[in-house]
This record gives sequence, C-alpha cells and structure tokens, in this order.
Amino acid sequence: SLDVTRSAAVKNADMTTAGTKQVIISYMDKEASFDITVNGIKAESLNIVSLPIKMQYHLGESFDSNGMIISVQYNNNIAEFITNKVTVKAPDMSTIGQKTVVVEYNGITASFEITVFDTTVQSISIRSNPTKLVYYVNAEPDLSGLAVSAAMSDGTVKDVTAEAEIALPDMSVPGEKQINVTYQGAMTSFKINVIENKIDSLTVIPPTRTIYNVGEDLDLFTMTVIAHFNDGTKIDVLDKAQIIGYDSMIEGTQTVTVKYGEFESSFNVEVVAAYPVSLEITPPYTTEYHIGDEFDPTGMIVKAIYSDKQTRDVSHQVQIADFDSSKLGAANVTILFAALQGIVTVNIVERVYIMGDSNGDGRITTKDSLNVLRYAIGLWKNVTEEQKAALDVDGNGRVTASDALRIQRYAIGLVKELRKR
Repeated sequence: SLDVTRSAAVKNADMTTAGTKQVIISYMDKEASFDITVNGIKAESLNIVSLPIKMQYHLGESFDSNGMIISVQYNNNIAEFITNKVTVKAPDMSTIGQKTVVVEYNGITASFEITVFDTTVQSISIRSNPTKLVYYVNAEPDLSGLAVSAAMSDGTVKDVTAEAEIALPDMSVPGEKQINVTYQGAMTSFKINVIENKIDSLTVIPPTRTIYNVGEDLDLFTMTVIAHFNDGTKIDVLDKAQIIGYDSMIEGTQTVTVKYGEFESSFNVEVVAAYPVSLEITPPYTTEYHIGDEFDPTGMIVKAIYSDKQTRDVSHQVQIADFDSSKLGAANVTILFAALQGIVTVNIVERVYIMGDSNGDGRITTKDSLNVLRYAIGLWKNVTEEQKAALDVDGNGRVTASDALRIQRYAIGLVKELRKR
C-alpha cells in the first residue's frame, strides 16, 4: 500500500447546516468516504467583560448600565460582544441594600451586585438672606426672603427653607447676632444687626381729674404716659416715669412734671380745701301740717358730703326757706347749706277738731285745757265756732272754766269720758 494522504483529494461536506455530513476522499479513480456530525452553534455562557461605571446608588435612583460590556461564548469557541442585545433586569431601587442586576440573552443569564444607599444631607447653604437684616432691640426677626438649600448625597440639591430649623438670637441686647440654620444635622448661619431703639418723643395724657382736695393723692389711674421710639413702636411707661411737683398738702395751682429718659412733659392741677358737694336729708318727725302751721324741724338730720368724700352732720347749720302752709296739698321746704340746697316735702291737710281738742292736732292734752281757760277769761280771742263746739265738753252751750277743768282731768287720766252723761 502507498500513503497518498498528501495526494488524495478531499471533498468537504456542507458545514453551513447542522446534521450528519459525508466527507469524500478520492485518488485517481478511486474514492472513499466517512461521515461527520456538524453541531448547531449555541451560546454557552455570558461574560461580564466590564461592569457599569456606576455601582452605588441612592434611594429612588434608576439603574444606569452605561459602561457595561457583555460578551457571549458560543460552543464553537467563538466569543461575540452583545451588550446591546441583552435584556437587563433592574432590581428594586426603593429600598437600601445589596441588589442583584440580572443580564439575559437567549435564556442564558449573568448577574452582578450593586449597592443602594439611603440619601443623606451632605451640607446646607443660604441661597438668599432675609430681606431685613437690621433690627431694633426687642423687635421680632422677619425671615421673609430667606432661602435654604441642601446638597444631598445623591448629588441633587433641594430647597429645604420650610423644613429648616431657625434658632433665633437674643434680641434684647444690641449688637451683631448670628442666626443658626439646621437641617437633618447640617448647619449654616447668617448674621443680623440689632441696634438700640431710642425715644423720639413723650406723650403725657393728664388725669381726668384736675381738682384735688388737700391730702388727696394724684390720680394716676386715668393718666397715660407713652414713649415713642425711633423704630415706630410705642409703649406705656407710666410705671417707669418720674412724676414730680405735686404736694397734696399745699393749696393752689401746682405744676406736675412727668420725666422719662431725656424727655419730660407738664400739666397743672388745683389743690383746694374740701367743700360740700351734696346733701343727704332725713325728713323731720312731722311731715303733716295744718293751714297756718309753722315748719317743725325736730328730728330732721342734714348731712353734707364733701369733696374729700367725708360726711359731716350740718343739721344745726342749715337755713329753712320757702315753707308755705297757706294751701292744702304737698308743700316743698327748701333746706339751704353753703351753696347747696335740698328739698323736704310735707303735706298740708285740713284741721279736724275732736271733742276737747283746742288746736286741731288730734290730741287732748293739758295744753288744750289751758287754751279753754284762756278763752273763758277772755285771753284767747280768735276762736271759731267749730272750735267752740269741740271745747264745750259739758254740752251746756257755753265754754267755761268748768270745761277747762274737765279737759284737764281727762288729759291726766282722772276721768274716762270728756262729756258727762
């Protein structure tokens, strides 16, 4: 036999399709053949040639495959880059932790891990200061115009003006003040200037009372003292003001001066001795009179109320005027004291005589018996017929000493009846 391997002709099988293929060997006019099997090309594995550039994420961020390179290894030992052909299954980015990213191609998968972190504040900054940066002492800071930004760990910047905490400084002392602004542990600050407010003017509204009695205190309850400041504010400083010039023990016009700081204002008051301002009258015992009677002040009490609110009994210092008992009905009696006057009202009624009553006062007394005796001896002249009838107690038609004796005995209780039976 002769080795003709190098000289023999080989007719290759169709290798473009999978299956059993015949390979024919020919030499001169002779040929021989054998079968081979052509397998189909299949992807055997995926290789992550290069991971994505971004491997760490903050909550809520979307997965970014930029930089990722994927290749496939076929069963024919051929490798191919297929990055744009794979399907990427992104993980849940709404929670923190290690997340698995799955890459799939024709049923073959590969995976790698990424990390999702919580978003945190890296720093905060004042985007714009408040519009107002200068204040007077005790003024309340106005934060209008303030804008605060927060730089987040995910690279974003957000407005946190509404959520930021503001630590207000002591505004009661003038000077430069730092106001600290914090948000989730991060802090920044800005400065304001507090200047002292000064009084521009002083307004004093005097008390409503301008006349005082000797010994009375100045009425501070109705007085107002207002300090006006250069910041436009005003406060009542009555309790802090100095009030001088008033002496309640000195009569006459007095100038009262109110001082506060460098400002002062004055007003005049009058200090006078106490004087009566009204009368209180308790009526007399007798308030019913007959025509022609004189006013009887017995039992009447007159009190004067003075300007110092003291009350004094002036019953024995009053004058009585205008009593007119000539007409029946109500009659006013004028009671005078100093420049004041009061009225006591009495009634004038008809005189009614009873048996033994000489003066019509409704009572039988020894005075009546004396009047009868005076009439009997001619000393009492103006006696009416009505009076005569009442005094004729023995009924003999004449008024005599006998009638006087009978009335006297009745008045002192020696007889039970006036007229003899």
